[in-house]
Amino acid sequence: NLNLSASSDELHLKVLKSGIVSPVEAKNLRTKEDLEEAIRNAKDRVLFLDEAYKLLDRKDLIDTIIEHTNPDKTEFPFCMICAGYEAEMEAFVNANKGGPRRFKIVHFDNYSPDELVQIMDLVIRKKYPKYRVTEEFRTESLRHFRVCEDRIGDKYNGGYIARYLETAKLLLYKQWREKYGKKENVPPEAYQ
Repeated sequence: NLNLSASSDELHLKVLKSGIVSPVEAKNLRTKEDLEEAIRNAKDRVLFLDEAYKLLDRKDLIDTIIEHTNPDKTEFPFCMICAGYEAEMEAFVNANKGGPRRFKIVHFDNYSPDELVQIMDLVIRKKYPKYRVTEEFRTESLRHFRVCEDRIGDKYNGGYIARYLETAKLLLYKQWREKYGKKENVPPEAYQ
């Protein structure tokens, strides 16, 4: 969770305690009412709008965001972080003439292959708690991430890990089907 606060020429990043951030995916904002509800839910909090660039074809929603970030018209305090890929976010910020005054674009480098392995370990522990990552899988994943680093480019992020693990899970299930037949026949030690 990030808190972005501008102070003169510097941008300070601070970790916030859990519950301060109100995450919303742009694809789930279908109407102005959806957006305004998300903003109301972020009262005294941080509204984290992921993949904000997906609103580029919705000028009415971008205009609503700009209206709510106008300090003279805001009903209550909240912070808004709009996240996405750099080129798309440039377009998002410039989609309304007030955008460049309200938003500062902050670039975060792509994760390194070693960081992606750490993220992968965290995701597996959280999303797949009964699975154990072998050193062989970890080493092979690191090799894969290193080979793919240049090819993947800007899309080399945490979302890539989700797709990678989903593919790995499907391949594992295919192996289990061939070896054990039904899922019920998979012994507990197979998850190790």
